[in-house]
Parts: sequence; C-alpha cells; structure tokens
Amino acid sequence: MNNNIKVYRITEYSWIATPWDLNKTTEWFESNFDNLEQEDIDDIREVSLNDAFWIEVEWDTPLTEHIQGEKFNVGAVTLEGGSKIQLTTFGDYINNLELEIKEPFEIASTEI
Repeated sequence: MNNNIKVYRITEYSWIATPWDLNKTTEWFESNFDNLEQEDIDDIREVSLNDAFWIEVEWDTPLTEHIQGEKFNVGAVTLEGGSKIQLTTFGDYINNLELEIKEPFEIASTEI
C-alpha cells in the first residue's frame, strides 16, 4: 500500500513520511507553513527507511529501565521514563500502517 514512501528529517526534532519527492515536499511545506525560514527548508533531507526510532508500545513482559549508552537492536523493547518503547525502522513502521499516505504527516518527533 505504501511502497513509494520517503521519510524526510524536517528539523532536529521532527521527521515526516510522504509519497512525494524532495521538491514537491519542500513546495508543500513552503505553502502550508508561514513560520519556516529558508534555512529550515534548505535543511530538509531524506533519511533511510532503515533508520530506526523509538515508539511507545503495549508490552506485558516486565522490563527494567535501560542503562544510558546501552546499544539496542531493532525490535528491542525497554523502559524510558516509565513508558515502554520499542526500536523500529521507519520502513517497518510505514509497512504496518493501516492507511494510505497521500500527503506529508509527522511520523516521529522528539518534541513533547
């Protein structure tokens, strides 16, 4: 369903998934967000679907808080600030979505 999706790093805090190339994605941002500086638009870059990020998950197995600097493999589950989180790739996450991606949406963010 989402075979041609790309992921772009928008800022150091935000990543989006979109079916569009960089030019169309950049044009979309320019027309939809007045507060973006040209520098922000110039910094938008594509990232690999194999890059990993943490997502919050439901997990029944007891876990212990992870040790700072500890290395994890994709699929690992740990506790962070009381939340159970799992390391997954952008590609795996997109492939498991039950919706068709037709325009950019935020797939990951480090902002709370």
